Amino acid sequence: NVEILRSAGCRIALDDFGKGYSSLSNLRSFAFDYMKLDASLVNGVGNAQGNRLIDAITYLSQALNLPITAEGVETHSNALALRLLGCDLAQGYHFGKPMDALAAAQFAVSKPIVRRTTEYPKVVERSLNVEPLPCARQPSGIEGS
Repeated sequence: NVEILRSAGCRIALDDFGKGYSSLSNLRSFAFDYMKLDASLVNGVGNAQGNRLIDAITYLSQALNLPITAEGVETHSNALALRLLGCDLAQGYHFGKPMDALAAAQFAVSKPIVRRTTEYPKVVERSLNVEPLPCARQPSGIEGS
């Protein structure tokens, strides 16, 4: 049961948004805490069409009050572009390669981290050695019925 998981402190993500079964109807049907943007969409950052698509998805996530994590970020320039387009968090090889628990613990204490959101204090991201950028825009005039 999802509520049992939530009461234990778990948060529920819509993973791989933009691929497979992660449709818009799922956003409405389930109570997600955040969404993860599929790496296949992240790979399009840097070209006009890819940027417009990511911008539209981040606008949607902001309108639904769902923080968004970009998956598959491999370069510093992609990380910065995604931040400018409104992604709250990012993960991928740019920040670190997969590692075992001991290596992850050593990595975590040796690298600076920045808390990116007050709603999810356990969610952190490695610092990009730049100041956090504000979201490109905030949804306005969108209210529930």
